[in-house]
Amino acid sequence: MVLHIWSNWWLLVNTKTLFVGRTGKCGSGHNVYCFSKAAFTDIFKPSVLYENTSSSQQIDYEVIAYPIYVGLQHLDWTITKRYDDSGGTFFETAELYTYDDRERLFNVREKRVYTSEGDSVASRYYYSSDNYAGYPQLVREAMEAGNCITSPIVREYVKYKGDIEYDKIYTEQILYGKVNNDTSVVRPVSYFYRDGGNNAFEKQSDYTYYDSGKLKSKTGLDNLTTIYLWGYSYQYPVAEIKNASWEQVESIIGDAEAFAAAEIPDGMLLARLRTELPSAQVTVYTYEPLVGITSSTDPRGHTTYYEYDDVGRLVRVKEGEKTTTLYKYHYRNE
Repeated sequence: MVLHIWSNWWLLVNTKTLFVGRTGKCGSGHNVYCFSKAAFTDIFKPSVLYENTSSSQQIDYEVIAYPIYVGLQHLDWTITKRYDDSGGTFFETAELYTYDDRERLFNVREKRVYTSEGDSVASRYYYSSDNYAGYPQLVREAMEAGNCITSPIVREYVKYKGDIEYDKIYTEQILYGKVNNDTSVVRPVSYFYRDGGNNAFEKQSDYTYYDSGKLKSKTGLDNLTTIYLWGYSYQYPVAEIKNASWEQVESIIGDAEAFAAAEIPDGMLLARLRTELPSAQVTVYTYEPLVGITSSTDPRGHTTYYEYDDVGRLVRVKEGEKTTTLYKYHYRNE
């Protein structure tokens, strides 16, 4: 880790990653983080630490004042390189990030992805503090009241030729709402899509939530609803169910809120979902709390297992009894 101090920026070169494939080096990534001095606040710098009012006393120590700073660490740009079989670079992309220059310095305003050919695609982000044309003001006010200020309400994707914008690819709009009229819990309730820059937005999906704010269901354009069950005291999703109604699901597990609140979900009830809803597509997950997912069983009944070491790091992924992925960890000098 290398820290360079410039006149207006503190530049932290933080990570460099190498990806290795069967034929050797196949890719690398390089991330650079910047600190803006404007984003820092001097929170501790006393002007007087000791004052001697008697000339007969001898001071035999010295206290030195120093500032303590707090601020924001921003990912400024990322470079990704892909290599051919001979090790030569055949494709390179650079991602540049622009942030809000107002009081919300953590909000990304634009992510620009450049290719080796010089073209770029920009992702623009708009938030509740922006008066985006056509977005309901009451929704923006509810988001502000619920402190939902870092979630984009609109994402625009635009192509550039050099510095000239020549094509607006598509725009996404996310409509937010309060969960059970609780102003402190604001979540996305509808997702809209617009092709190009001039067409009207079309709704793509709707979302509902539990009292806790966890995702309860998603309904798409085909009117197919996906139901999500939670467990481990609302910490983790334990089942994803497609092509079934809430009445069918709760006839097996009982009240979904009570099921989600249990510290350990009832595995027998989850198994019954698979056998008693033959027309449904059911995916089931298990977890080791505070560690991670331990298994996932897809609608076909195939189970993937995840194993961890003593400090909680993923070390093995198995399909049935066959190991498909193995992870080994080394310190830098090992």
